[in-house]
Amino acid sequence: MIRLFSTQFPLNDSASLEAMLEAGKKWVSGSRWSIFREEDLLSIKNSGDLVNKEDYSFQLSRTSQGNDQFLGFKYINPGYAKDKFYTTVVGCKSSDKFLVSINIDYDSFGARPNAPYAKKPIIITSLLESIGGGRDGDLLVSKKPYYVKGGEEEFVSDILKGLPGAVMPVVYMSRDDKNLLKVEPSVLSEELTGIAHVLVEPSRDFSFKLKTLMKGYNVYGGVVGVYWPNEFGRYMWFPDEISDMGSRKIIYDNIVAALTTRRPLRQLTWENIQSLHNLSSIKALKEAHSSDVESLLELYVKESENKDRMLIESEETIGKLEAELRKVKATTSFEGNIISDPQISQLYNGEVRNFILDSLQQSFDSSQPTTRKKQILSNLLEVNKTESIRGEIEEKIKRMFNDYTGLTGKMRTELHRIGFSVGEEGKHYKLYITGEEGGICATIPKTPGDHRSGKNTASDILKTFFK
Repeated sequence: MIRLFSTQFPLNDSASLEAMLEAGKKWVSGSRWSIFREEDLLSIKNSGDLVNKEDYSFQLSRTSQGNDQFLGFKYINPGYAKDKFYTTVVGCKSSDKFLVSINIDYDSFGARPNAPYAKKPIIITSLLESIGGGRDGDLLVSKKPYYVKGGEEEFVSDILKGLPGAVMPVVYMSRDDKNLLKVEPSVLSEELTGIAHVLVEPSRDFSFKLKTLMKGYNVYGGVVGVYWPNEFGRYMWFPDEISDMGSRKIIYDNIVAALTTRRPLRQLTWENIQSLHNLSSIKALKEAHSSDVESLLELYVKESENKDRMLIESEETIGKLEAELRKVKATTSFEGNIISDPQISQLYNGEVRNFILDSLQQSFDSSQPTTRKKQILSNLLEVNKTESIRGEIEEKIKRMFNDYTGLTGKMRTELHRIGFSVGEEGKHYKLYITGEEGGICATIPKTPGDHRSGKNTASDILKTFFK
């Protein structure tokens, strides 16, 4: 069995589990790939109800525990030859929350070169249209992107840091130095509805303020990042890796692939409903039957309780390991996990990585041939390339100072968008990385000495910050 798709998200907590079941029935009976019609599913009401028709089936399971109610349905439909697809939808409704999980599994009868591609299940749209999305931490589940406003730096920082309370990942779209986005937010958000939230940065200036709160861990400069709930980790794509047409599929595929490996919430699993239902049935039988089966039932209950204890202990162990993993991720480079991340503010995304690769290249060039060192460096450099965003910034600085006659307001704005701040000292300006004023700086003359002054200034800036 191969997991093709997995997601979990909150629904409108004022809705009922019955509404979720009805949405599921309409989805199945209305699908052109299903042989079930509305009347075929009318009898599906109680736990254990099952309808079979040729190679198709629809099964219901439901139970309750305390104030929590659980309902799940499993739809099985045939694929190529005797292959089967299993779509499992499980809802858990408590007094203040309504969560749902959707999983698609694939069982191949014979050898297949590739698993089928998992498109976004239509049941996601059906549930959100008929019931509506709920609140996931501080965000509402919606097909629309969230356009961040100025002044919401702390709000965004808390979300991207993966603070507890949310179950969905967040896609953060940063703006480049021209305040442009590399992907259309509304289209991307619609494709990721029920899978991930989409946050859109308001301006390049916003990223500098966010940078302080995130300790440089926010994506910026046109980079698109995916941040995961309950852990301080991210994936990211640089501007030259994405184009509007292909990037949406790249982002979708990567998020879906990651979600299929995530351990689902236990209350949102089919097995949990079955287990709770069985325990309830055993208890009912124990109370109803005579004493001649008392011993057998007692053993059955003890065994079931023992398994539950083992499962709880296993989950606690997994939780501890995940907590340790989050700590490691917070202090480890996300681009390879080979060396620890220095946790310093970066002028552009990938700056530290680029400097490391430059140093590796220099070491490679000076190392002796046919040595282990040369081989390792060669392999490292082959699979790790420097990000082109640095070259783009360097060219921009060269053009900016090509015919330099003085620092204009437009030049200040461009430098600020790149990530620099400008200070004054006597006959010169001082160029610092924003947020690191008083640290490393390059000098810009207020009045150029000759026609080569601008080129020399650009060269000094590049040597100070990029070489």
